[in-house]
Amino acid sequence: MRLFAAVCLALPLAACAHRESKVAVAPPPASAPVMDNAFAPLPAYATPGLKLPTRRADGGWPTPSDGLSPVAAGWHLRAALNVAALTCTGEQAAPIVAGYNGLLKSRKALLARVHKAASKEPGFDAGMTQLYNFYSQLPARAGFCDAANQVLGQLGSVPDAGYEAAAPAMLATLDRPFATYFDRYQAWSTRQVIAFQRVVLDPRVVLAE
Repeated sequence: MRLFAAVCLALPLAACAHRESKVAVAPPPASAPVMDNAFAPLPAYATPGLKLPTRRADGGWPTPSDGLSPVAAGWHLRAALNVAALTCTGEQAAPIVAGYNGLLKSRKALLARVHKAASKEPGFDAGMTQLYNFYSQLPARAGFCDAANQVLGQLGSVPDAGYEAAAPAMLATLDRPFATYFDRYQAWSTRQVIAFQRVVLDPRVVLAE
């Protein structure tokens, strides 16, 4: 009986001696998310804090060319090309200045008539100030100067009788580089907000060099 009891007591001890002990192991730390080029550079010549205009109901960007009468569009076209002649530089300058001076010479009577009619409309002076400020925006200048060169080339085939009718489409060509600039700036601004929020909400975020 004593021998049997000793054997019975030894069995649990032997079982414990052969049981492998389990040790909890902490999982490896999750790698920090990397945001590649999170804070991208501004579009060329742009400045932070730009207040973009409110988009129109059709989704486009407003311009001084919106809602113009035919004579106002004709005069706005001349004024926009004047801005190009004054501000465009480099290889673009000479053909634009030559084309603009040719426009003034060949359409002198037409432009005088258009100006006389357009200047009688309400807000003419304020509209001209807005126009010059709009087309003078440096970030869109390269595209604007290319567009001005294009428009001046097209004007050569437009008769005086069709000048006012052709003006809105030509203004749209001159406006397009500014819409492109606004789109790029808005995309840049949105990206910065998203990047900033991620950094604030997740302090583990690592910004790529």
